[in-house]
Amino acid sequence: MKIPAIACAALAIVLVAGAAGAQPSTVILVRHGERATAPPNDPVLSDAGIQRARDLAAALANAGVTAVVTTQFQRTRLTADPLLASIAQQPIIVRAGGDARAHVDSVAAAVRRRAPGEVVLVVGHSNTIPAIIAALGGPRLPDLCDGQYSRLFVLTNAAGAPRLIQSTYGAADPAGSDACHSSMNQDAQPPLGEWRTEPSMQFARAAHAVVATGDAIYALAGTGAGGAPVLQVERFDGSAWSVVSTLPGSGLNAPAAVSFGNRIYLIGGFNTTTNVPSDKVLVFDVGTRAWSEAASLPAPRGGHAAIAFQGKIHVLGGGNSQRTLDDHSVYDPATNTWSAAAPLPRSEGSPAAAVFGDKMYAIGGRSGPGDFGNVDVYDAASNSWSSGPAIDPRGTAGAVVYCDAIYLFGGESQARATSLGDVLRLSRNANAWRAMRPMNTARNFARAVLFRDGVYVVGGSPTPGRSHASEGSAVVESYRNRCN
Repeated sequence: MKIPAIACAALAIVLVAGAAGAQPSTVILVRHGERATAPPNDPVLSDAGIQRARDLAAALANAGVTAVVTTQFQRTRLTADPLLASIAQQPIIVRAGGDARAHVDSVAAAVRRRAPGEVVLVVGHSNTIPAIIAALGGPRLPDLCDGQYSRLFVLTNAAGAPRLIQSTYGAADPAGSDACHSSMNQDAQPPLGEWRTEPSMQFARAAHAVVATGDAIYALAGTGAGGAPVLQVERFDGSAWSVVSTLPGSGLNAPAAVSFGNRIYLIGGFNTTTNVPSDKVLVFDVGTRAWSEAASLPAPRGGHAAIAFQGKIHVLGGGNSQRTLDDHSVYDPATNTWSAAAPLPRSEGSPAAAVFGDKMYAIGGRSGPGDFGNVDVYDAASNSWSSGPAIDPRGTAGAVVYCDAIYLFGGESQARATSLGDVLRLSRNANAWRAMRPMNTARNFARAVLFRDGVYVVGGSPTPGRSHASEGSAVVESYRNRCN
């Protein structure tokens, strides 16, 4: 393969910078090679992509690459494989697919951990390579267009100042492949996404809790057939559901759960099918499958949201048997203690919660027969709330950060007496939510979690009302969209 002259010049600078040994790693950045269409959720390389991977290994044969960073997706790893084989190394895998900014920061941190003078190759995606360059001190470039695969970037720190050289390698991109104008700070209007039917749970559930760990989804508590409490704890490994434990006690409706380390914290809820709240925090060890108890909530509550944020668990809103609450309680797993943070701007039960960047979002909610469309944004540094873009009023929706945006799923409109199938997306710095492809099955208590390469909405009730004794459903559907 003939390497363009500009690429030769770029690689010559790599060799000089690497030999100097006085500056942080020199970084070569490329997008993965051309991808095939299958498998749809994690495609391999096409024939053109396989050839591009070989061309990359040839272009960098004498560049002195000592480490290679990829994502978990096959297209990045396969692009790096020929070079990895030639230098007898394994890739450093930095997972992608959730918050893109967090992924970019993790890649930059992995690069900075390398010894001075090393040469690191980063194989990323169209919407992450420019952001990684910026995170490493380079200029802010627009995202790569969908048809751009030949670009090669070299970032050096010669004389203490980051310097970026842009080049190409391998086959040229098709004419017009650069005709796009997206960036990570703009809503590039992704496709509406697609839904798939996944294996159903063994037990129907609503007013339940769902969490995802690194290798499984867990469904806990709630009510099911006949409106009775569900005591079985189910685990989904990606192919089938199985019962792995029994919930202590007589049952709970509307608790909240958070996965933290190898433990699942099941927090509060209403006892059995009543509106009598609990202050218990049950802890399930996913390794030993044993139950224990953590420090009780400061006061009993159910119908709240809970989410891990900055190393602690934040519990938002909810209610007791007399009223809804604006309480914002914070649990520290390291000390097994609770503290109070700035209360919500209003008393509300059944909000959705998400952590996006360095902020925490409380979305929607309800009090009595009224629903809220407010979106409140919490800043931990100032311990204060501000207003974000509003939604149509609803409670019991599910929220997940996916493809560098907040996605909101389903819920219930009490004013319309309707379970909702809406899917809404709020991209970074956007001032409004965008409607995406609706759920196949409209549901309240739409418990949504990020698992592997998609969002899974697990259980919930197609029938509105009956919040403390709903029969729920066993339906599980997954949503995927193109992140790059």
